[in-house]
Amino acid sequence: MEMKGRKRSIAQSIHDIDFQKLAKTASHPRERMRYLAFAHMRDGKSNSEIAVMLKIHRMTITDWIKKFNKEGIEGLKEKEGRGAKQKL
Repeated sequence: MEMKGRKRSIAQSIHDIDFQKLAKTASHPRERMRYLAFAHMRDGKSNSEIAVMLKIHRMTITDWIKKFNKEGIEGLKEKEGRGAKQKL
């Protein structure tokens, strides 16, 4: 299948990571979704195809790619919230 749209620039290390295994072991659902998106990328799916499958906007996937290129696998992990912390 031929990819449509612009060619994505993603770190070569995407092929060194087993994203399906990470998705199965991830405890947070948003983190699991990010890993599934990257597993689909490894299979050659376009950002638009992945967005339809996961029911998210394709620019969200672009943001995840940028984080992965900048921070590696740590960029895909769920971060602690920035809001006020509970006092109780």
